[in-house]
Amino acid sequence: MPAEGYAPPMLLVAVAWACDDDVLARIPPPAVVTAAPIVGQGALTGADGVKLAGARVTFRSAHPLAAWAPVLDRPEDQDTWHPASIGTRRIERLDAETIFQQLDIRVLWGAIRVRRQVVVVVRWLERSDRALRNCWTAVDPAPFAARIAPWVDDAPFQRHGQGGWDLHPLPDGGTFVSYTLWADTGAMPAPVQSWAMSRTLPDLMAAFEAYVGR
Repeated sequence: MPAEGYAPPMLLVAVAWACDDDVLARIPPPAVVTAAPIVGQGALTGADGVKLAGARVTFRSAHPLAAWAPVLDRPEDQDTWHPASIGTRRIERLDAETIFQQLDIRVLWGAIRVRRQVVVVVRWLERSDRALRNCWTAVDPAPFAARIAPWVDDAPFQRHGQGGWDLHPLPDGGTFVSYTLWADTGAMPAPVQSWAMSRTLPDLMAAFEAYVGR
């Protein structure tokens, strides 16, 4: 469990491309437990030469671990309650583990805009009264072309990226929440994308906290 008063690392280390069981454990966890989101960010280049920008946000949730499980179980509902600043236009469940998502993220009053479509596979790594840990990986959309045809538009597909949730109970009954995101930068410089992600992820975490406590 992260300790009180310990400063988070601000540069994330390289991780494997595959959604390995220990992929989240191999990212140094920001160890601050605080009410406000703490964001670390970084960049890496994979073996295939694709550059990824990353950001990780952590915070103390007032809600118990068990209250988070049903929300994380239904990612396909998130487009109905994500704030507009997150840019989530559509989320559709394709099967038990596969999700299609469209994003239109704007920061700096629209000066920076990122439009993406992505198909991800989500796996639970641990689901118990001690932790909720899952991991998602972007995959080739081609095998799902027929399923996603009614929704696909001209936004580019994100074919590389991964992330996930890592939640643990706190002694006071709340939850330590950590969310990590790695996404390919495309034409955008990695530092710019990392910065943009660090501006939107706290809004996303605040929305989750509010929705879990509804």
